[in-house]
Amino acid sequence: MPTKTAATPDQVCVGIRIQTIDIVQPPGICMPPVADIDVDHAIVTAALPAKSSAEMPKNARSSAREKTMCQEILKQAVRIDAIRANRAAMEFRGLPPLARDQLVKELGDKITVQTGDWNCVNMITPNHQKKPFDDVRVRRALTLAIDQWHGADALAKIANVRTVGGIVFPGSPLAATKEELQKIVGYWPDIEKSRAESRRLLKEAGVPEGFQFTFTNRGVPMPYEPLGVWLIDQWRRVGLNVQQQVIEPAAYFGTIRKGDAQVFMDFQCGYIVEPDLDMYKFLSSDRNPANYGRYKDPVLDALYDKQSRTIDFEERGQIVQQFEKRLLDEEAHYLMTLQWHRIVPYNAKVRGWTVTPSLGCACSGCRVRATRTSSTATGTQPAC
Repeated sequence: MPTKTAATPDQVCVGIRIQTIDIVQPPGICMPPVADIDVDHAIVTAALPAKSSAEMPKNARSSAREKTMCQEILKQAVRIDAIRANRAAMEFRGLPPLARDQLVKELGDKITVQTGDWNCVNMITPNHQKKPFDDVRVRRALTLAIDQWHGADALAKIANVRTVGGIVFPGSPLAATKEELQKIVGYWPDIEKSRAESRRLLKEAGVPEGFQFTFTNRGVPMPYEPLGVWLIDQWRRVGLNVQQQVIEPAAYFGTIRKGDAQVFMDFQCGYIVEPDLDMYKFLSSDRNPANYGRYKDPVLDALYDKQSRTIDFEERGQIVQQFEKRLLDEEAHYLMTLQWHRIVPYNAKVRGWTVTPSLGCACSGCRVRATRTSSTATGTQPAC
């Protein structure tokens, strides 16, 4: 039955930061009204209500573009069911690999998937005010224990992470190349050499074999849970005994802001790809209260200001590399994990949308339209 519900301006894209989309509904391609979606309305539903062009005169159809209504559904299972049942056209944020595989297997050419690096990354933050993590040797030992390159292949199969990267969005003009990253502690290609150095540094710093500490993680299944399990295993391989403390999201930042945690998971997401936004997180805590590592590093601060002000592209790139080297290698203030990977499944009748690195520009300035023509099960749509 054709949908007669039209989204009002205040309903458009409620709860998530995405641009407004237009959608054209040709005859026979109709989304159900919000009231027809069988989900928990306390969570809020998601749908794409629009009028059928079959109800309108031909000369009026071009102006009959209804706003896409986008609302949050917190439960992943509900979002997947909405797409499977054709009650929602798209999941904008991103799903894990297994959910994508499940939808493609079940829906075949009725579903399209776009993927790309996501401008979000989890970092491990040692609290510099907690011993022995005030010692740079211990912090460097933690990052040397982690096998980024092999871990990326394994984790990409089960979590929405994939690309090994530094502090600048991978593949962007000022991002470190693979060869440049492999010169930094924590990115060495020879993991056995790296872990031998990790053990040496721990011994030199007086950290005994089997040393126990608590890793505090955020109670969010994806990708925090698989990353946490992976990290604990990596540190075990250099003789560290790590206990994980998982805190539910509402209380998480209150915990790490108090400074009680020893080593904990943090994250950084950007709404545009720009080194100023990628790097401000790591400024001294007296300049940036969101630096929960609780350190002060005037050298880093000066490098940040210098790269931000220079107008010479090559010079800026060199300064960014100096910043990255000091942050991740010389001082090991933070330990990077893998870049998030955005996996967006959507109804194959939807056209004109291109995946972007950020939810903040989820629609990529495009006009989205629904068509009669089916798409392939996977692949990238042309840019608009």
